[in-house]
Amino acid sequence: MNIPAVLLALGASVIGALGAVFLKRGASKTTFSYRKIYRNRSVGLGVILYGFSLLIFVFALRFENVSLLYPMVATAYIWIGLFSKWFLKEKMNSWKWIGVLMIVLGIVLIGVR
Repeated sequence: MNIPAVLLALGASVIGALGAVFLKRGASKTTFSYRKIYRNRSVGLGVILYGFSLLIFVFALRFENVSLLYPMVATAYIWIGLFSKWFLKEKMNSWKWIGVLMIVLGIVLIGVR
């Protein structure tokens, strides 16, 4: 297992999750108008963060198999749960946390060779 590539994929996952939080924040403050969406800074930052996370992930793929790295992208569900609770003040019920724990278990099982 190429640890730097795994860390890059995990970092890309965190950055992508932050991008989703900014997209949500921007979507909450605008109507569906191309002009308003285009001028919304939160939406723009979300798109930039998503794009940056994609570039990092593509770079990580040069050094490790996609079958190992892509499950690391699933950690975005963990980050989304945490970030939406912290930054957006959304509620996370016990079923959602159980789902996140199952995702973590799946990632661990895939990482074991």
